[in-house]
Amino acid sequence: MGALDNLADLLGPIVTYTIVFIGTIKLLGWIYYTSSFIKKFAFTWPLDIMERYSGKDTWCVITGASDGIGAETARKFAGLGFNCCLISRTTDKLKSVEAEIKKINPKVKTKLITANFFGKNSIEFYKDLVSQVKDLDISLVYINAGIMPSGHQINMPVEVMQHLLDVNVYHYTMLHKLFLPMLLERTKQGKRSWLCGTASVTWLGYARPFVHYTATKGYDGYLSTAVNYELKRMGKRADGADPNLIDLHCSTPMGVGTNLVKPPIKERVWIYFTHRPSSYVDALHKDMG
Repeated sequence: MGALDNLADLLGPIVTYTIVFIGTIKLLGWIYYTSSFIKKFAFTWPLDIMERYSGKDTWCVITGASDGIGAETARKFAGLGFNCCLISRTTDKLKSVEAEIKKINPKVKTKLITANFFGKNSIEFYKDLVSQVKDLDISLVYINAGIMPSGHQINMPVEVMQHLLDVNVYHYTMLHKLFLPMLLERTKQGKRSWLCGTASVTWLGYARPFVHYTATKGYDGYLSTAVNYELKRMGKRADGADPNLIDLHCSTPMGVGTNLVKPPIKERVWIYFTHRPSSYVDALHKDMG
């Protein structure tokens, strides 16, 4: 017993100090990330994005611009002086948003494009869409359109799953692919651009009953992160294009009340979706650059 007692006397302080050390590191990490979060959202002011992105007389392009986050983003950018190209499947709603932003800033120009991403998973469809804005000086692109069906794998109709992939995955992928060369071309003049897509905080974990939506948003988040990683390591190209002048972001809204969430799920989890789109867009603005 004497030998065991001696061993316990020897190891006891070591174990204790090790636990204290690990706990301290964890605590410091928590303090750092918490303070960074508070600083970002409470004590950070947005950059002058008109100056950063050489935005005078330039355009922002927003998909899903007729409702929720997309419409609120259009109002924000119009208020800052950017011309707005609004893309959505509902012409009447687009005209309504256009009227609102004209009241906010009568000087901005607008362009409306009616496009339904359901079933439109052909390259030609997306090339035609982008061709309609190819002559605009585009400084900001927000790939925001999405749908959020609910249901379990065994019950969800295959047609709904197809629509989900069309809008949340194919639309997201193709517009990143087609807009990036246009924004790179702009960097040859030393001008910055902003390319952002909308994912969701749900992709960080399992979210019943939105497993399919969560999976698509996981793809979106990964794609944006990976493409940004590639861009930042390319360096300036021989043709003068500079990928480092493209700010590529992926926004991850949480609990924003929009028309994505439909009854009866909306009634069950209404308390979760309480954040206004305007509050989220204010935070997105702070994050730009």
